[in-house]
Amino acid sequence: MAPKRSGAAKAGRPAKKAKTEVVLKDPVKQNVKLLMAAFEDEDQVGLSSIPEITKEMLASVITTSLGAGAAADERHSYQVKIADAIGDVLKDVVKISETKAAEGQQGVADAEALRNEKAGIAETAESTLSARTSDQEAAQENLNSAKQAVADAETSLQNAKDEVDSFDVQLVKKTEQLGKIKSVIDDNFGVLKAGVDWASPKEKKDGEKKHLGSISSMLKQLKADSSLMSALECALTKKPDNRGPFDTMAIEQLETILTSKVTEHETLINNAESIKAEKTAAIAQAESHLASTEAAKTNAEEALSAAKTAQKEAQAALKDAKKAVVDQDAAVEDAKEHSSETDSSLEQAKKNVEAFDFLYSRPSKAPEPEPIAVDEAPEPEPVAEEPVATENPAE
Repeated sequence: MAPKRSGAAKAGRPAKKAKTEVVLKDPVKQNVKLLMAAFEDEDQVGLSSIPEITKEMLASVITTSLGAGAAADERHSYQVKIADAIGDVLKDVVKISETKAAEGQQGVADAEALRNEKAGIAETAESTLSARTSDQEAAQENLNSAKQAVADAETSLQNAKDEVDSFDVQLVKKTEQLGKIKSVIDDNFGVLKAGVDWASPKEKKDGEKKHLGSISSMLKQLKADSSLMSALECALTKKPDNRGPFDTMAIEQLETILTSKVTEHETLINNAESIKAEKTAAIAQAESHLASTEAAKTNAEEALSAAKTAQKEAQAALKDAKKAVVDQDAAVEDAKEHSSETDSSLEQAKKNVEAFDFLYSRPSKAPEPEPIAVDEAPEPEPVAEEPVATENPAE
């Protein structure tokens, strides 16, 4: 018996082409279904103010009033009235949706305007904080200056008190020094200036040493130029007739120093009471100045405290203003989302009216629907058959 052909023999044969199935879409059914869904949708016919029972009644007769067998030329008068009622509801929903869409758009505009307003408030709050920060820094600088002024006033007051406290002591010292200066002038300087006829060289040496020593000691006390004493040692040991211009100049300079110091001390001593009164008055003035600087320091401390409080309030206001902007950003997004929903509802309401218009005005004999090609799954390859073994004739 001949063997069957194996599947390998069919391997090169092409697969069968997919069949094309014609699927017909019924526009009447589709639009009826759309209208029935609209009557069940809270965002469509649910927006209408007609009673719920009326909505349910109209929804229940959509098929019989507008569906198959209820074309424009097939509809009887009762169906026409019902269809008109359905259309009126759908058209009313469009008007309501248009209003809601306009309100949604206005809501977006209002939310954005409020957001801009809040952003302006935040910007103003930021400027205010910057100004309050500058005020706080200026107040701190004023306080630092006021503290330094108090310290300086305290030093001035202490100096004024020290001068009054030491005045009497200084007066005694200057009185004593005046006596010494006059003594040097009369007993030492005047003697050498006039010239002395010494009895012996020894007496001359001892006398000049004594007079020059007193003069030198006084010049040191008066803090005069040390080089002057060297010139005087030469000038004052000469006879007046033997002195040159330089000697005369040195002697005149010493005389000026001594007499000016005498005048200074005598002026102080003669005006001691009035000078002390001035120094005492300076204490009162320094005390008044100190009180003024302390008051200014207190004011500066209060101003700094107020500036810090204002700065903290400005920081809090800015924080609140920024939060308000963030919250309003969210409100804007919500308004846009709501507006998008109302726009979508309006678009759907218009589609519902279009579906109604189609069903309401269609003739009983509608054009043939166009076929839509739908590919079937390809036919599977046949399974290869196992070869059948031939019988052995020898067996």
